[in-house]
Amino acid sequence: MAKAATAAAAAPLHSGLPDEIAIWEILVRLPPKSLLRCRAHQPVARLAKAFYLCASCDGLLLLSKRNQLSICNPATRQYAPLPASSAFIPLGMYRHRPTGEYRILLYKEIGLPATDGQDACHIFALGSVQPPRSIGSLQEAEQLRFSGVPVPFRGNLHWHLNKHWYLQKYWYLPENHESRSNIIIVFDTTAERFREMCAPVVPDHHKLFEMDGMLGMSSFNNTWPIIDVWMMQEQDYESEVWTLKYRVELSNADLLLVQFGQFVDYWNVVVASCDGAVLVLVKFGKSILQFDIDGKLVSFHHKDLLVTQHRLKQTLVPHTFFPRLDGHSVNAWPFI
Repeated sequence: MAKAATAAAAAPLHSGLPDEIAIWEILVRLPPKSLLRCRAHQPVARLAKAFYLCASCDGLLLLSKRNQLSICNPATRQYAPLPASSAFIPLGMYRHRPTGEYRILLYKEIGLPATDGQDACHIFALGSVQPPRSIGSLQEAEQLRFSGVPVPFRGNLHWHLNKHWYLQKYWYLPENHESRSNIIIVFDTTAERFREMCAPVVPDHHKLFEMDGMLGMSSFNNTWPIIDVWMMQEQDYESEVWTLKYRVELSNADLLLVQFGQFVDYWNVVVASCDGAVLVLVKFGKSILQFDIDGKLVSFHHKDLLVTQHRLKQTLVPHTFFPRLDGHSVNAWPFI
């Protein structure tokens, strides 16, 4: 059975053509409607378990293994390690619109703990032979590491500062420790500068997300299973106006605790849109539960899964930076 599955996954898209020609010479030239009518398909490439997913952008995945960064495109099965990246910690990945380059926002830690504002942020362009260049220091740079996956919206990356970041890193809170919170840090991917914007007043547990062309934030607390969903319309982006859009009260909360276990302060919530409907994914213990906007349980999964803010939209568009990276490979390890 395993051999049959492996053989099926390795089968070319067209029996008379190698995948290199079918993908790079034919499929990339077809209009979207023709691709949608095409019945040929390949399973989504799987990666070796040793990798940690750091960022995603336009079908590209930024991976980490033992502090070594690498880049891959699961649709085309291209992979390449990135040079001299072990000293840097990735904060996000984006497309720089003026140049068309894909760039990585990096953080270089210069001292523990980081209190003097000297920790520098750097930019690395994929395919470049130049080392990462500094764009200056940011007081909250280390705090961004523990504030979740940045949310892309209107060409910017957004983080909602996590005031518990110090505890997550050092496992203790020193006396008189203070962290800025309830602030959104915005990184303009065109000007490559940071700025701040206001956030709704929410409890400790919160997550930013993008849905249907709007910037959103979910918030919750542990005393009662209620999830508030705040939204910011695109026309309200400059004025930074938030509106409480939904209040989702999970039905039969006591029964959920008995069946799936206690939720704790690190339980995860992801709000997403599917076919026009708003879905809420919640992690209870080792299970992931799916609720509708009325708080009714739709489905659940008992496996050890994690919900994530990362999004993958597959693309066959060829990227010219891959061949310029040492160690570039196609359809080889780490794809399995």
